[in-house]
Order: sequence, then C-alpha cells, then structure tokens
Amino acid sequence: MATDLTRPPRLDQTLLLSSGHCVRLRLVHFSDLDPVADLIRRHGEPSGQLSAERLVQFDPRRRYVVCAMALIDGAERLVGLGTVDLVSGPGEPETLICEPDIGQELPDLLRQVLCAAAQAGIRARAA
Repeated sequence: MATDLTRPPRLDQTLLLSSGHCVRLRLVHFSDLDPVADLIRRHGEPSGQLSAERLVQFDPRRRYVVCAMALIDGAERLVGLGTVDLVSGPGEPETLICEPDIGQELPDLLRQVLCAAAQAGIRARAA
C-alpha cells in the first residue's frame, strides 16, 4: 500500500488517507451505475444536471471519469468521483464529488489524477 502523497497519484494505486481510510483510484465501470447515481443523488450538483448513465459510458480518449473506492464495513464502496475533458477542456476537473466523511485529501487526490490525465492528453496531441 502506497502512502507517499508527495507524488501525483496514479490509477489503481491504493492510498492511505490521514483519516485512516484506504482509497483506490480507478476509471469508472459500467457496473458502477447504481453507486454513481447514489453518490450524485446524495452529494451532486443541486441542479441535477449530472447523469450517471452518461458518466459510466465515456470514451477514455476524450474524457476520464475517475472514481475513488474505499473498503468500508467490509465492502468496497464508491466514495468519490471526478471527470475531466481530455480534448477541449482547460485541464481542470469538470465534476468533483466526494463523501465528506472520507477525508479532506480525497478531492485533492482526484483533482491531481484528473489534471495529470489531461496534461498527458495535451502532450500526446502535441507530439
């Protein structure tokens, strides 16, 4: 388990937060539809413009949708979600939703991995 938070996180890396929770960052899967919808319902945009269906069906060449998974009460639970446009966006996350009780570091970790993906996309297109 990695605990070095000084380097940017990578997908499928498990990180120990200061809250004591271990989180794993990964791309969202279609099977995450219900947990994504639940997270949006509880902590999403007040306007309700986010669509769980749209978030779990994305083209990874154009957009990243990253989630944070944590082992809570013996079950893996989706505790954070972020999106970034890899093509036309400014490289900043478009969406960032996190369970507040997981820790203050989680939004920053998601932001770091999303910004790193956007920067890699920019470099790849420039090459």
